[in-house]
Amino acid sequence: MELYHSSQTAFLVLIPKVILLRTLSNLKEMILCLTDLRNARLSSPRLKLGLLGAFSVNDDVNVTKAELLSRIQQGWNDFQAYLATLTPEQKTGPTDAAGWSVKDHIMHLAVWEKGIVALLNHENRREAMDLDEAAWESHDYDIMNGVIRDREAGRTLDEVMQVFRDVHSQLVARIGAMSDAEINAPYSDYADDPGNDNPVVVYIVGNTFEHYAEHQPWIEAIVAGA
Repeated sequence: MELYHSSQTAFLVLIPKVILLRTLSNLKEMILCLTDLRNARLSSPRLKLGLLGAFSVNDDVNVTKAELLSRIQQGWNDFQAYLATLTPEQKTGPTDAAGWSVKDHIMHLAVWEKGIVALLNHENRREAMDLDEAAWESHDYDIMNGVIRDREAGRTLDEVMQVFRDVHSQLVARIGAMSDAEINAPYSDYADDPGNDNPVVVYIVGNTFEHYAEHQPWIEAIVAGA
C-alpha cells in the first residue's frame, strides 16, 4: 500500500492484523494511534511501518467530514507556515543522505496526495501517480519513491509548490463533496481490492496531515545539516 512512504520509511514491514485499531470513536483517537506509530518509526530505524495491511479495524471509526477537514486544514496550515520560513536555496540546495532535497520531499507529498484524489474519484491510484506496474506491485517504497523522485527531480521549485497546492485543493474539494458515510467506507469501495476493508479515511489521514508531520523532521534535518 502506501500510507507511509519515504526514502527513510522505505518498505512495508508486513505485520498484518497484529496492530488493531479498536473502537475508535473519533478522529482524535485515530490520530493518536497513527502518531504513536510515526514516532516509533522515527526513533527506531528497524521499525519501518506502512499502514496498509498493518491495521485491522474491528469497529466503526466514525470520523465526521467536519473533523477530518479541520485536521487536514490545520496540518496544511502548520506545514505551509514552516515551509514559508525556508529560503528557496534551502528548499533546493542541501540534501539528505539519500540525495533528497526539501523540494523532493514536497513533491513526494504531492504525488502521494494525488493518488488519494484519484482513489476517492474511483480512479486508478497507480496511474494517477504515474508509477509503472512493476514498481507498484513490488510494495517496496524505496523503489516507488525512487521512481517518483527521479522522475520529478527536474521540476522547478515554483512548479513543485504549484502542483502541491493544486493537488491539495482538489483533495479538499473532493472530501467536501463526500458524506460521513463515504469517508468511513472501506477502501474496497473505491478500488479493486476486495480484501481491504480498512476505512478509506485512514488512507486520507496518512497521506495528508500525518504525512506532512512525518516529513517535517526530515526536512528540518536537511536544513540543519546544510
